[in-house]
Order: sequence, then C-alpha cells, then structure tokens
Amino acid sequence: MPENIEIPEPIVQVPSRKELRVRTRPGKGFSVPELKAVGLNVRRARKLGLRVDERRDSCREENVKLLKEFLERIASKA
Repeated sequence: MPENIEIPEPIVQVPSRKELRVRTRPGKGFSVPELKAVGLNVRRARKLGLRVDERRDSCREENVKLLKEFLERIASKA
C-alpha cells in the first residue's frame, strides 16, 4: 500500500436520549456489510490498514462512499 494515502475513519450514529436528533461520531471500524458493498472482505480490509468493527451490522452510505474513494486512491497510486 502506498505510504501517502490517508486511511478513512468510519462514521457511526449515536442515539440521543434527550433530543430527537441523531448524533454522529467517529466509529471503531467499518462494518462487514460496508466492506462487502465495496467488494472487500475482513482480511483484505485489515491488510489495507482499515479498522473493522465486526459487531456493527449497519451499512451507512457515507462509509461506503469513503471506502470507494479510498480504493480509487489506492488504485491510482499503484
């Protein structure tokens, strides 16, 4: 993997008790469905330096977009 590529940080939703809005924060890793949406498995993602959270089962479009952009940057540098 090229050295100059910044590894993306996943975004997750945090439920709020007092307010009806949903807050987002940086997550511990990308979920398995998000990885599958871009054609990666857990082992390959970890080899690329991506963090994986196997407990999450949601698939956020923002994270899928981040992963697609990351893979495009890797492909263009290789």
